[in-house]
Amino acid sequence: MLGVDGLLARPPALELAREAARDGDLEQLRRLLWEVFRFRPVQPRLARRCRAETTLAAGTPRARRVPTGAAVFVGTHSAMWDEAAVPDPEDFDATRAQEQYRVFGGGPHRCPGEQVMGVQLPALLAPLLRSDGLRRVPGPAGRTRWDGLYPRRLEVDLGQEG
Repeated sequence: MLGVDGLLARPPALELAREAARDGDLEQLRRLLWEVFRFRPVQPRLARRCRAETTLAAGTPRARRVPTGAAVFVGTHSAMWDEAAVPDPEDFDATRAQEQYRVFGGGPHRCPGEQVMGVQLPALLAPLLRSDGLRRVPGPAGRTRWDGLYPRRLEVDLGQEG
């Protein structure tokens, strides 16, 4: 749902996704979706526990001591806007290096579901994107509705009759 919503919000990206779907280029479609999720991740933060006392941002005015066992929320969304790690983060660029994405976390804690989703999402969305009539339905139903942090509903029209 968030992938479709993000593409509908970016007509040039939607057209690229439609071309990729029509050409059967699921890798290009995956790259476009990962970039959409960089702007609006499914999970903008990860909950973790600190295994050993540490200091975040040591030596800076924002340094913070984190005790052993403390709950920590890792801002994966904000990490994808760090100019030191992601060049021109405000630009939609589906040619970014895979390691610049934190949608699925990073390092040894990177979600193993990334590989599955990288195959399933493009394959599921490709038939929908092949429809030239894909658009939001008018009014509030055409906007993603949320249940807390999670998308609940988005209505689209495929522009087909009968």
